[in-house]
Amino acid sequence: MKKIGVFFLLCFCLTMTVMMAVHKIREKNRKNLLSSQAQIIGENIEEQFSNYFEQIAFSSIQLNNIRAIKNLSKKELYQFYDEVLKNHPSVLGINKINTQGIIDEVYPVDKNKGALGKTTQSLTELNDPQNTEDLWVSNPFQLYQGMQGFGFYVRTEKLKNDWLAVVITTEAFFKQFIPHELGENFHVVFEESESRKEYLRSGEISPLVPASTIQVHSFPFYNRHFTITIWPKRQNFSTSMPWLWSLALSFIITSLATLAFVWWNKHYESNTRLEELNQLLRLTIHDTSNSLTAIKGYLEMMKDDPEMVPVEKLSKHVSFIIDLLDQIKVMKKLSSTKQDWKLSEHTLLQIILDVSDIMSDRLKAKKLSLTYNPEQFVNVRLLVNRSLFTHSVIGNLLNNAIKFSPDSTNISITYHQEDRFHVIEIIDQGQGISLEKIFNVKKRRMNSSSPGTRGEEGSGFGLMIVQQVIELHQGKLEFNHSVEGGTIARVFLPIT
Repeated sequence: MKKIGVFFLLCFCLTMTVMMAVHKIREKNRKNLLSSQAQIIGENIEEQFSNYFEQIAFSSIQLNNIRAIKNLSKKELYQFYDEVLKNHPSVLGINKINTQGIIDEVYPVDKNKGALGKTTQSLTELNDPQNTEDLWVSNPFQLYQGMQGFGFYVRTEKLKNDWLAVVITTEAFFKQFIPHELGENFHVVFEESESRKEYLRSGEISPLVPASTIQVHSFPFYNRHFTITIWPKRQNFSTSMPWLWSLALSFIITSLATLAFVWWNKHYESNTRLEELNQLLRLTIHDTSNSLTAIKGYLEMMKDDPEMVPVEKLSKHVSFIIDLLDQIKVMKKLSSTKQDWKLSEHTLLQIILDVSDIMSDRLKAKKLSLTYNPEQFVNVRLLVNRSLFTHSVIGNLLNNAIKFSPDSTNISITYHQEDRFHVIEIIDQGQGISLEKIFNVKKRRMNSSSPGTRGEEGSGFGLMIVQQVIELHQGKLEFNHSVEGGTIARVFLPIT
């Protein structure tokens, strides 16, 4: 489970990093796109803004040309007004203003109340002697009936300073030429640059709006200088949602990857167990065939002369096969229960007493003494699987020590702590374990063609089991030669 948890965490962090990197790249590209769109929209507004007034100016200039030839009748003048109103739906009406700033006439008479407003607010500027412009755009002002508009003034007679005030509503005016997608995806502020008076504002700039996506477009028009500020609406910007989507998607991808990893891990472990069982089978066939061949030879000798059969060797071979089968059972159980076994706390004295009781007959048969310190062992508490650790680790190591110890010698068990490990030592006075055997134990593999250890018959399963059970306890196994001769088997278990 720990390995799966580490894999999930690493995979999640990696996936989240990739998702956020992709999101940043997409966000950067999208901001660049929005910035480009805003730039294009700003240029379109300027172009259409200019074209709009040039159309009105062209009509007015045409009117002045007509006046230069003859005076227009009321009917002809109203036809001209109708043409302007028809071609420009945002125009509420046209007011004729004299040099004293008085509205001489309004058109259309019955519908022009909304176009009156404060038309005369800028007459001082209009009548300024230094003002030589024939066309002039006013700042925005309030119209009647709650509307906002501005005036586009056209000088009709140069000397008399008479003007036509074409009164335009800002709302209807901007709807004519601002693209539809601007209303859905962008906000806009259209204002006079110097006074900062706004002709149009569709929203406020949110703090979340990146400065790189705000486009400011300025342009002059006749006696005014205008500024257009365009930025994407808030819903187009990064909030917590990309993080939530990244978290959710990363969790889904990581979960799928973890499931795949778990399947692969189980598949790998199954193959590993199968290989171990195959190795177990090969070793079993090899070792049992040797002993059975020897037994068969002894039985053949019994036909000729029963007294010539070495009963001790025959018994040893039979005992070896029985021991081998017992070890195979443990190996099979161990292989099938690696993922499902429990640890509990036991004193070292309990474990040693269990083992010494089982081994008492073997110790007596060889007149061996087993020494240890009960008072010390009773205070040592180990977190182990009692059955596996007692019989498969301490039991196997003590059995090896008995098997290879000379008669009437001593086997001692000692304990100490070293680098946060419990260290249990089983010391015999035999001839010592070979370097080849130590190498095979550390590599957890046995050479099936090798005979037993220290010149005796042996399958080597005992030490293989010891190695595997200790690894399941997160410990390690070491062998050394003692100064007095013999072998020191050291079992290291983590202190928890």
